[in-house]
Amino acid sequence: MDMAGNAVTFKTVDIDGTSDQDKTINSITVVRGLAAGTSLTAKYTMTDVVDANADTDALELKLSVSF
Repeated sequence: MDMAGNAVTFKTVDIDGTSDQDKTINSITVVRGLAAGTSLTAKYTMTDVVDANADTDALELKLSVSF
């Protein structure tokens, strides 16, 4: 989906294992084209596990430059 010149993708995955192994993963990715063929990709991933101590959040930033 394009939003204000940004390509935006949202993904969600539910993994139903045994009662102590359920997991939900949500990920949002935004790609923005910049000047002179460069682009910026920002990806945020949240993992929700039954055990709250095992939950994780991750942010990845990537700057791509082409010549």
